[in-house]
Amino acid sequence: MDPTHRQDALFAACARGDHPAVEELVEVGAEAETVDSLSWRPIDHAAYKGHLRIAEYLHNTQQDLQPSAPRLAPATKTTSEYHVAMCHGQSSVIFLRLGSCNTRKPRAPLELNNVTDSSFSTQITVRLIPDNAGQQNSVDLPPRDNDPHPAMTFECMDAEDAKLVFQVSKVHPRIEVVATGVAMLGELRGSVTDQHESLSRDHTIAVIDKETGEFRGSVTFNVLVIKPFKGQQARSTSSVGFWRTAGGATVVGHRGDLHSLRMLVKTLTAFQGYVQLTKDFIPVIYHDFLIKDTGTETPINTLTKDQFLHIGHAQDFRGDLPSAAEIRFKKNVNDTKSRTQKPRSRSLNRFDDARMDDLVERLSKTDYGPTKAVKGNRRGFAIQEPLATLEQLLRDLPQDVAFDLEMKYPMLWEAENQGFEPWAIEVNFFVDTILSMVYALGGSRDITFSSFSPEVCILLAMKQQDYPVLFITKAGNVPTGDIRTSSLEQAVHFAKAWGLAGIVSLIKPLQLCPGLVQYIKQHGLAVAAYGTATDDPETVKMLAKAGLDAIITNRVRLISKALGAEADDQSARSLHEQ
Repeated sequence: MDPTHRQDALFAACARGDHPAVEELVEVGAEAETVDSLSWRPIDHAAYKGHLRIAEYLHNTQQDLQPSAPRLAPATKTTSEYHVAMCHGQSSVIFLRLGSCNTRKPRAPLELNNVTDSSFSTQITVRLIPDNAGQQNSVDLPPRDNDPHPAMTFECMDAEDAKLVFQVSKVHPRIEVVATGVAMLGELRGSVTDQHESLSRDHTIAVIDKETGEFRGSVTFNVLVIKPFKGQQARSTSSVGFWRTAGGATVVGHRGDLHSLRMLVKTLTAFQGYVQLTKDFIPVIYHDFLIKDTGTETPINTLTKDQFLHIGHAQDFRGDLPSAAEIRFKKNVNDTKSRTQKPRSRSLNRFDDARMDDLVERLSKTDYGPTKAVKGNRRGFAIQEPLATLEQLLRDLPQDVAFDLEMKYPMLWEAENQGFEPWAIEVNFFVDTILSMVYALGGSRDITFSSFSPEVCILLAMKQQDYPVLFITKAGNVPTGDIRTSSLEQAVHFAKAWGLAGIVSLIKPLQLCPGLVQYIKQHGLAVAAYGTATDDPETVKMLAKAGLDAIITNRVRLISKALGAEADDQSARSLHEQ
């Protein structure tokens, strides 16, 4: 037991994610409702650190668990750690972390051959050339437990021509350089174009013995180049953030299209749009990286804007349709005469169902088809509008509807899991293209940016200060392969480190442990939630009462009504008490 924090073996097992140990301890009578010196329960540690199976197990087996209110340790700092000044003028910022950030293929920062003397410690010094400012960073190895990937920053005028020199030294009793390696930044992207790059940012270089010139080992590092945004920045006032548009929890529409948004403008205060770039670098709105309407999984960034919009047009019951569907319909009604379908209002008939049969059949051939996770645009399935561009959204929706623009930029684990090529549009070009359109057409609209991609969040924080940035996390629900996206704990650390406005979490850990909402807010961060349970009025009311800032839901009217009724009830109770 840890007497300092009043934590026993069950606390330790939950914190490290040891599910068998947790089950064994519970079976022999360990008390899951015990709280430590900061009012944390074992389930809180499990949920916060991304061990959601353990948290669910404790929630399901310990029905009498009492609510908790975890709080910060008195000495906890909440200031930014890496958020340096914005990129200005021609200068770029190079952000480097030693070691691999890919938890699927972990690799130590330094691997040396033939090390027989363990009496000395090791140090890595990194310097940038060409460099007139004498920029140099050194870290001791092994790194501290609370910072397994030591970070460094550099500034330079031309990142494409920059070199990073790695010097490995032994420290005992004095610092002595034993090996050196060099990385050429302009070559790390590989043989892709200037507008594209690999999704893997981990790199390994050889280090050569200073005396013999022989191979001595290797250094592994992760690097991100942040180029200055050179587009127009003409906004007179900064956005306040969509979660501040309501007195309580803000209801945010999820996966909306232009027509449904126009229908909901009286109810909707904020809308979440998913923006990514086409092959010809036009920002479009689409939720997934792969579009399946053609019967194949086609990445959005391999389609031009016109191709993308044309695919969406096939889902529109008023659009041009495959001739095979019309032939099938004519055969079914025994009609041998030519029929011309007249443009109609928004009603559907048997002809529309027949036309959608072809689409449903095409969708059934995709990876998700056998699971019935895809739906055609037909009665009983789904009704959706043609696809849209970001420009259409910015121009067509009223200025008083706030936007949460989620930047859909793929991560390496997503490419691996979904089976598309592990490359993407170069991240600076991607962010700058979308920023330019938002500055040009955003006007006075309240706009917030968000992303699952840590790199996109870093760039947004460094390139502009007019729009808040939120980091989206799966909070440990799936193995993402990136330590920064593996838990609520890591999300909070990342958001604080880069001066972000808050996090958007999968609802599950907050649903299991509502007290974590206020704990995260104690760090100075806003908290929003997404996921299936955000469509459940009772769950949403519970988390709104816990202090959740925003709910991203598919059922805008239902959830808005539930929260409105809850607010009315609270007001009535307050008046009664007075």
